[in-house]
Amino acid sequence: MYHTKFIMLFIPHVQQVPYAMNSYLLAPNEAVAMIHSGNRVWYVKIDNSRFTTGWMNVVHAHNIGKNYLLLFACVGHLEFDLSVFNEDNDEIAYDWTTIAPIQHSNAPNDWDSRKAFTRLTGGNYRATRHAFRSAILIKSDILQKLKLTERLNGFCQQTGQKEITLVIRGAQWPVQYDGAYLHGQIWETLVAAYNLRTNHILILSPDIKLRLHIMVLHVNDREEIYDWYSIPYDEEPFDLQTHLVTDTY
Repeated sequence: MYHTKFIMLFIPHVQQVPYAMNSYLLAPNEAVAMIHSGNRVWYVKIDNSRFTTGWMNVVHAHNIGKNYLLLFACVGHLEFDLSVFNEDNDEIAYDWTTIAPIQHSNAPNDWDSRKAFTRLTGGNYRATRHAFRSAILIKSDILQKLKLTERLNGFCQQTGQKEITLVIRGAQWPVQYDGAYLHGQIWETLVAAYNLRTNHILILSPDIKLRLHIMVLHVNDREEIYDWYSIPYDEEPFDLQTHLVTDTY
């Protein structure tokens, strides 16, 4: 199922929600939103398009630093899945195994954190599994080549290929790869087709077929919508570390 996504650059003491998220809130002042991260949930008040009571609990639990990127996926009314990208632009896989669930002041009166945790997990603490993803902020309208993050380069080098297939909601683009950059005529065609430009953020995640899936977002805004998003899409990203252990290239 497709969920609308929003991106936010974290700046300490600035708690404004992504602008485009406002149209999805449709709630009175001081409404309480549920923010999921793995098998945990936080209840956060939203007042005048700002995260208020409960938001700093999310920040501290995830150890969010300045200029981290926060990705919200709208999975229900006032309900969001949260993913966090660090200063190296890599998604953080949080391990909640040593952190007990806490009681939230904004939660419903009959809500019990431990009972909720037991219902979700069977009472067993477990690490949260995240797909390996990296984010790249485009800083120029002249995009003849794209420099990959160190982590993405590690993945691409594992494939041993000079060509990497990029996938955007079903459309596949075989792009040249030279050990550090994506480039070439097909890359430039992709840039023009999706109108990639300054302040777009690309989130890239590999799949088991050694392709890179791309999500395009505006900084501090929502995911870019293209006409071909109606193409059926059922490929799931995978956990890179697990794949490298069990398979050889």
